[in-house]
Amino acid sequence: SSILWPWLMAGFEMAGLMLWAPLLVNIASFVASVWLIVPFALKRLAPDGMHALRAMAVLALVFLAFNLFGVIFTGMEHSLHVLLCIVAVTRLIDGRYDGLALAALVIGPLVRFEGAIILALGVGAALHDGRWRFALSAIVLSAAAVGAYAWWLTGMGLPILPSSVLTKSAASSSMVDGGG
Repeated sequence: SSILWPWLMAGFEMAGLMLWAPLLVNIASFVASVWLIVPFALKRLAPDGMHALRAMAVLALVFLAFNLFGVIFTGMEHSLHVLLCIVAVTRLIDGRYDGLALAALVIGPLVRFEGAIILALGVGAALHDGRWRFALSAIVLSAAAVGAYAWWLTGMGLPILPSSVLTKSAASSSMVDGGG
Protein backbone atom coordinates (compact mmCIF):
# COMPACT_ATOMS: atom_id res chain seq x y z
CA SER A 1 0.00 0.00 0.00
CA SER A 2 3.01 2.29 -0.39
CA ILE A 3 4.74 3.59 -3.48
CA LEU A 4 7.85 5.04 -1.83
CA TRP A 5 8.46 2.78 1.19
CA PRO A 6 9.95 -0.15 -0.77
CA TRP A 7 12.25 2.23 -2.64
CA LEU A 8 13.35 3.85 0.60
CA MET A 9 14.08 0.44 2.10
CA ALA A 10 16.00 -0.57 -1.05
CA GLY A 11 18.28 2.42 -0.51
CA PHE A 12 19.15 1.09 2.93
CA GLU A 13 19.82 -2.35 1.45
CA MET A 14 22.40 -0.82 -0.85
CA ALA A 15 24.05 0.69 2.23
CA GLY A 16 23.99 -2.65 4.05
CA LEU A 17 21.52 -1.45 6.69
CA MET A 18 18.36 -3.25 5.59
CA LEU A 19 17.91 -5.14 8.85
CA TRP A 20 17.70 -1.88 10.81
CA ALA A 21 16.17 0.36 8.13
CA PRO A 22 12.49 0.28 9.14
CA LEU A 23 13.33 0.82 12.80
CA LEU A 24 15.74 3.68 12.04
CA VAL A 25 13.32 5.45 9.72
CA ASN A 26 10.43 4.98 12.14
CA ILE A 27 12.38 6.24 15.15
CA ALA A 28 13.58 9.26 13.15
CA SER A 29 10.01 9.92 11.97
CA PHE A 30 8.65 9.63 15.51
CA VAL A 31 11.29 11.97 16.93
CA ALA A 32 10.65 14.50 14.16
CA SER A 33 6.89 14.22 14.77
CA VAL A 34 7.33 14.95 18.48
CA TRP A 35 9.79 17.76 17.71
CA LEU A 36 7.19 19.39 15.43
CA ILE A 37 3.99 18.77 17.36
CA VAL A 38 5.14 19.74 20.86
CA PRO A 39 5.87 23.44 20.17
CA PHE A 40 2.86 23.65 17.84
CA ALA A 41 0.54 22.26 20.51
CA LEU A 42 2.11 24.21 23.39
CA LYS A 43 1.61 27.46 21.50
CA ARG A 44 -2.10 26.67 21.34
CA LEU A 45 -2.69 24.81 24.61
CA ALA A 46 -0.49 26.97 26.83
CA PRO A 47 0.12 30.22 24.94
CA ASP A 48 1.14 32.15 28.04
CA GLY A 49 3.41 29.39 29.33
CA MET A 50 1.00 28.49 32.09
CA HIS A 51 -0.29 24.96 32.21
CA ALA A 52 2.56 23.74 29.98
CA LEU A 53 2.93 20.62 32.12
CA ARG A 54 -0.77 19.87 31.69
CA ALA A 55 -0.45 20.41 27.93
CA MET A 56 2.53 18.02 27.80
CA ALA A 57 0.49 15.41 29.67
CA VAL A 58 -2.31 15.77 27.12
CA LEU A 59 0.19 15.35 24.30
CA ALA A 60 1.66 12.24 25.92
CA LEU A 61 -1.85 10.79 26.22
CA VAL A 62 -2.52 11.57 22.56
CA PHE A 63 0.66 9.77 21.53
CA LEU A 64 -0.35 6.81 23.69
CA ALA A 65 -3.95 6.80 22.48
CA PHE A 66 -2.88 6.71 18.85
CA ASN A 67 -0.21 4.11 19.69
CA LEU A 68 2.47 6.20 18.04
CA PHE A 69 5.08 4.47 20.19
CA GLY A 70 4.00 0.99 19.11
CA VAL A 71 3.76 1.93 15.45
CA ILE A 72 7.53 2.44 15.44
CA PHE A 73 8.01 -1.31 15.75
CA THR A 74 5.69 -2.42 12.93
CA GLY A 75 8.42 -2.20 10.30
CA MET A 76 6.01 -0.38 8.03
CA GLU A 77 5.60 3.16 6.74
CA HIS A 78 3.07 4.40 9.31
CA SER A 79 5.45 6.57 11.35
CA LEU A 80 6.63 8.35 8.20
CA HIS A 81 3.01 8.82 7.16
CA VAL A 82 2.19 10.37 10.55
CA LEU A 83 5.17 12.72 10.22
CA LEU A 84 4.08 13.89 6.76
CA CYS A 85 0.53 14.45 8.04
CA ILE A 86 1.83 16.48 10.98
CA VAL A 87 4.03 18.60 8.70
CA ALA A 88 1.20 19.29 6.27
CA VAL A 89 -1.51 19.96 8.84
CA THR A 90 0.54 22.14 11.19
CA ARG A 91 1.93 24.27 8.36
CA LEU A 92 -1.48 24.76 6.77
CA ILE A 93 -3.10 25.62 10.11
CA ASP A 94 -0.41 28.30 10.47
CA GLY A 95 -1.14 29.51 6.91
CA ARG A 96 2.32 28.50 5.69
CA TYR A 97 1.73 27.48 2.08
CA ASP A 98 5.39 26.87 1.35
CA GLY A 99 7.57 24.23 -0.27
CA LEU A 100 7.65 22.06 2.84
CA ALA A 101 3.86 21.98 3.11
CA LEU A 102 3.60 21.24 -0.60
CA ALA A 103 6.18 18.44 -0.37
CA ALA A 104 4.37 16.86 2.60
CA LEU A 105 1.05 16.96 0.75
CA VAL A 106 2.49 15.52 -2.47
CA ILE A 107 4.64 12.85 -0.82
CA GLY A 108 1.85 11.79 1.58
CA PRO A 109 -0.10 9.64 -0.91
CA LEU A 110 3.17 8.17 -2.15
CA VAL A 111 4.01 6.92 1.34
CA ARG A 112 0.47 5.66 2.05
CA PHE A 113 -2.48 6.01 -0.27
CA GLU A 114 -4.47 7.27 2.73
CA GLY A 115 -2.35 10.43 2.43
CA ALA A 116 -4.77 11.44 -0.33
CA ILE A 117 -7.20 12.49 2.41
CA ILE A 118 -4.68 14.95 3.85
CA LEU A 119 -3.91 16.10 0.29
CA ALA A 120 -7.61 16.78 -0.29
CA LEU A 121 -7.91 18.67 2.99
CA GLY A 122 -4.76 20.66 2.19
CA VAL A 123 -6.05 21.55 -1.27
CA GLY A 124 -9.38 22.54 0.28
CA ALA A 125 -7.63 24.76 2.84
CA ALA A 126 -5.53 26.36 0.12
CA LEU A 127 -8.59 27.07 -2.02
CA HIS A 128 -10.41 28.47 1.01
CA ASP A 129 -7.47 30.81 1.67
CA GLY A 130 -7.25 31.84 -2.00
CA ARG A 131 -3.96 30.02 -2.59
CA TRP A 132 -4.94 28.76 -6.04
CA ARG A 133 -1.41 28.14 -7.31
CA PHE A 134 -0.51 26.12 -4.25
CA ALA A 135 -3.69 24.01 -4.59
CA LEU A 136 -3.13 23.45 -8.30
CA SER A 137 0.52 22.55 -7.73
CA ALA A 138 -0.41 20.02 -5.07
CA ILE A 139 -3.02 18.40 -7.31
CA VAL A 140 -0.85 18.32 -10.44
CA LEU A 141 2.31 17.08 -8.73
CA SER A 142 0.51 14.40 -6.76
CA ALA A 143 -1.54 13.22 -9.74
CA ALA A 144 1.60 13.11 -11.89
CA ALA A 145 3.50 11.05 -9.31
CA VAL A 146 0.69 8.57 -8.63
CA GLY A 147 -0.13 8.47 -12.34
CA ALA A 148 3.49 7.66 -13.21
CA TYR A 149 3.39 4.82 -10.70
CA ALA A 150 0.13 3.47 -12.16
CA TRP A 151 1.60 3.74 -15.66
CA TRP A 152 4.69 1.83 -14.52
CA LEU A 153 2.52 -0.91 -12.98
CA THR A 154 0.37 -1.32 -16.08
CA GLY A 155 3.50 -1.34 -18.23
CA MET A 156 4.53 -4.50 -16.40
CA GLY A 157 1.10 -6.04 -16.93
CA LEU A 158 -0.02 -5.40 -13.35
CA PRO A 159 -3.27 -3.79 -12.19
CA ILE A 160 -3.37 -0.01 -11.93
CA LEU A 161 -3.38 -0.23 -8.11
CA PRO A 162 -1.26 -2.46 -5.87
CA SER A 163 -2.79 -5.75 -4.73
CA SER A 164 -2.97 -4.52 -1.11
CA VAL A 165 -5.30 -1.70 -2.16
CA LEU A 166 -7.34 -3.94 -4.47
CA THR A 167 -7.71 -6.59 -1.76
CA LYS A 168 -8.96 -4.05 0.74
CA SER A 169 -11.32 -2.63 -1.88
CA ALA A 170 -12.68 -6.09 -2.68
CA ALA A 171 -13.17 -6.88 0.99
CA SER A 172 -14.99 -3.62 1.67
CA SER A 173 -17.19 -3.96 -1.41
CA SER A 174 -18.17 -7.53 -0.48
CA MET A 175 -19.19 -6.27 2.96
CA VAL A 176 -21.32 -3.53 1.38
CA ASP A 177 -22.89 -6.05 -1.02
CA GLY A 178 -23.77 -8.28 1.94
CA GLY A 179 -21.15 -10.86 1.16
CA GLY A 180 -19.31 -10.85 4.35
